[in-house]
Amino acid sequence: MQITFEFWGALRRAAGGDERSLTLPTGASSVGDALDALADAIPALGEYLETTAVAQGDRLLLRTEELEDGTRLALLPPVAGG
Repeated sequence: MQITFEFWGALRRAAGGDERSLTLPTGASSVGDALDALADAIPALGEYLETTAVAQGDRLLLRTEELEDGTRLALLPPVAGG
């Protein structure tokens, strides 16, 4: 299954670019599985992914949600401000 990740904010620096496509390991099909595979591929993202929101279009996804081949996921780091 091929997934494309779009990186926003500080994640762009850690990932070294705006996006990255990955082929998930056999049996991996959830958002959480995709994030695990991404952390393995780009270790610098590991510290961010636990607190990163994952969106598809205009909807935030749970880590347990199943993905389809070709899905694009936007990774949104936490923000603070007033």
